[in-house]
Amino acid sequence: MGAPTITQHKKCFCWRSFLKGGKRPNLVVFLDGLNEWTSTCNSDVPHLTQQIAEATHNLQVERALSTVDQFGWLPIVRLAKAISRRMASPPSSPSPDQIADGCKMSQMADMADRYRQNVEIARAISKLYGISALFFLQPDPTVHYSPTLYRTNLPAQFYANISYIRRVKPEFYRMVRDAEGVIDLTNLFELWGPTRKAIIDDVHYSPQFNLFLAQHIANHIDLVWLANSRAIDAGTDGEVRRSR
Repeated sequence: MGAPTITQHKKCFCWRSFLKGGKRPNLVVFLDGLNEWTSTCNSDVPHLTQQIAEATHNLQVERALSTVDQFGWLPIVRLAKAISRRMASPPSSPSPDQIADGCKMSQMADMADRYRQNVEIARAISKLYGISALFFLQPDPTVHYSPTLYRTNLPAQFYANISYIRRVKPEFYRMVRDAEGVIDLTNLFELWGPTRKAIIDDVHYSPQFNLFLAQHIANHIDLVWLANSRAIDAGTDGEVRRSR
């Protein structure tokens, strides 16, 4: 299960919707870890939830526009705003607790507990439909990859975030790597080669490393069983159809 910035919480929702649509695979693979660290690490809600809530509120609630806002389209007003922004004092440096989306060491236990519960929920849903489920902890570039290996020049704020995450997030992995049924692949960067590049931007794997990761995932799959098992397809009308 995968999608941009998706967490285990959202994977459970997508997996349930996938099954409700009538799909019945033989096996589902969950690759977790990187996206469990979000701006909502102190609550089990999707990334950008707060921003979307604020935008929706602003659309629904009328507010009186100031004189400047009413004439904001005029070039002279736009120029005045631009000058005002340039003359404004630069923002102060963020505190350690504000870096990296505000996740703190004290929140790692809650984040780990939510992850364990979401794994159990996804496993229970899969079992209900007779589908095997595998859960893997992925090699996390924000924790397990050397910042000196990045291919591009990234913003200074990114390196500040990475420095903070590398001090805090290993506690999350320590708490979940022994979760029942979860397979730990966080050491794959080391097996790949500590001086070999594996990331193409800031967090995404190169095609070569994706293949390397896929091979290690496949090592945990009974391919003979998978080849001999029958796929199940159920239409939205509830009728179950089986095929080889």
